[in-house]
Amino acid sequence: MSALAVGALLLPIPSGVLLGVLAFILGVALQSFPIVNAVCAERWGLARAGESLGWINMIGQFAGAVSLSVSGYVGIAFSSGPRGSLGEYEGIWWLGTVCCAIGASAGWLARRRLKDGSSAYPPAP
Repeated sequence: MSALAVGALLLPIPSGVLLGVLAFILGVALQSFPIVNAVCAERWGLARAGESLGWINMIGQFAGAVSLSVSGYVGIAFSSGPRGSLGEYEGIWWLGTVCCAIGASAGWLARRRLKDGSSAYPPAP
C-alpha cells in the first residue's frame, strides 16, 4: 500500500481532494506499523519479540540513514537534468517507492518462510 501511494506521488495529481485521499492512505500505512509489534509479541512471546523487534528497528534505522543519504544524491542527479527545479523530488519519490517495494517483498518472503516452518523461532505455545 505504501509503495503504491508513494509511487502515485510520481504522477500529476489533478485535485486537492485526490491529494488528500493519497495523504490519508499514506497516513494509514504509516500508522499501521505498530501492528507489527503486536503480531511479533503474539507469535513469539514478549521476551523473544523484544529481541526481534530491537533488531528490526536497528535495521530500519540503518536503512533510513542510507536512504536519506542516497536520496540526496538521487535528488541532485534528477535536478540537474531536463526535469526542471522540482526534478529532485521525483528522484526522492522514486527512491521511496523502491524502498517500500523492497520492504513489502521482504515481509512477504518472511511470512512465506514462517508458513513453511523454516523459521529460526519455534511457534508460540
